[in-house]
Amino acid sequence: MSTRKTTGLARALSTLGVGSRSHGFERVRGGRVSVNGTVRRNLEFPVRPSDRILVDDAPLIAPTQIYLMMNNPGGLVMTASD
Repeated sequence: MSTRKTTGLARALSTLGVGSRSHGFERVRGGRVSVNGTVRRNLEFPVRPSDRILVDDAPLIAPTQIYLMMNNPGGLVMTASD
């Protein structure tokens, strides 16, 4: 039995940048989403990171995360607005 983490299809779509979960809901219910070649209409269908998800026959690719780390010198105050 696999111990890989799964998420629901609606949450996976929002994580992959399709839009909000309600947008994912519309696409899933409309039969526009397939997982590993099978159209899925269940919003809570378990999806693993290795699954291939297509929306309107276009593959979804996880966005690349970029982390920026900054080190400001002592005595320097940095703000978003002043």
